[in-house]
Amino acid sequence: MRHDSDHRPDADFAHVDLAGLRIVVAEDNWLIADALKTVLECQGALVVGMAASVAETRVQVASAKPDLVIADLNLQSEPATHLIGELTSRGIPVVVITGYPEIAGECGNGRMAMLRKPVPADALIAAIRRLLGSRSG
Repeated sequence: MRHDSDHRPDADFAHVDLAGLRIVVAEDNWLIADALKTVLECQGALVVGMAASVAETRVQVASAKPDLVIADLNLQSEPATHLIGELTSRGIPVVVITGYPEIAGECGNGRMAMLRKPVPADALIAAIRRLLGSRSG
């Protein structure tokens, strides 16, 4: 029996499986992008595209048809807020990673999660599960 005092919000979405999930990673720092790819692939997700700019991200999303996008809020000195808004309005969930959490309210419409760099692997996976769980539920 679960007690409300023992309840962890992330536990609600622990059942959401990432195996086979198609993800595009939009990050202009190669080391961060590679680390994200490794974490995602260890969870069984498929990284179907990597991009370092807003324009490259649009191309990758159009060709790869991802289930979810992980995007830095600032790609090569260009704000990705319009891109994030476009993706979420099309029903593509976005996990936004940024060093600038104070501008989090400028993008998204309930289909995104905001994480502050550096992003722990467990926080990234939990955010993805929450987005996918709330989308299907």
